Amino acid sequence: MVDTKDNHGAALSPMQAYALLGPGVISRGGFYAAIARGEIPHKRIGKRIIIPRHKFLAWLDATEEREPQRPEGAEAR
Repeated sequence: MVDTKDNHGAALSPMQAYALLGPGVISRGGFYAAIARGEIPHKRIGKRIIIPRHKFLAWLDATEEREPQRPEGAEAR
């Protein structure tokens, strides 16, 4: 059931989803390439791409859980 009290739409545009990731996480081209490879959940309606908000957020949470954890104080390469 859709929560009608939520002011957010059920779907995101690719640019809205990209903005949710925050600056510097991935390039815009890399984001669209991930969509094309099917790595980011999305639907196509004609040429338009829509990203279901709940699936994108669940994908993002699952992606963060799979990231290897660095020991505290270790620098990223």
